[in-house]
Amino acid sequence: MSDPLSAISLLLTIFTVVFGLWEPKASGALAIKPQRYRKSRNEQVRQVAQARNLMAVLLAVAVVVGAIFLPRAIGIVCKAVSKGGEYDDLKVVFLVAEALLIALFVAVGWYVVRLWSFHAKLDASADIDPDTG
Repeated sequence: MSDPLSAISLLLTIFTVVFGLWEPKASGALAIKPQRYRKSRNEQVRQVAQARNLMAVLLAVAVVVGAIFLPRAIGIVCKAVSKGGEYDDLKVVFLVAEALLIALFVAVGWYVVRLWSFHAKLDASADIDPDTG
């Protein structure tokens, strides 16, 4: 059990650091006040697209890694529920790490959805009325 726990802990740490480095870029992109005219929004569109793409890469990797470890986590839970058994701190920590990875997946996914929507709004060919946004 220690090898999978080490692997998921290392990957969770890497994802958390990368998310911490990229999150300000995503938050900054979402805080952009759109320029009124489409021609003036090119730089804003590029900035939001870049933040969206960074978060989408992190999301894709988190999904793959989470999917790799999910069967083991489900097996641990099923075995504990069906047979009871002894307390195993390594298995509990593994489940906590998997839960944190899923939470990271949800947080990054929410950023991707918001960035995707904002990018579509910025990239629209119409001008934006500053009073209605």
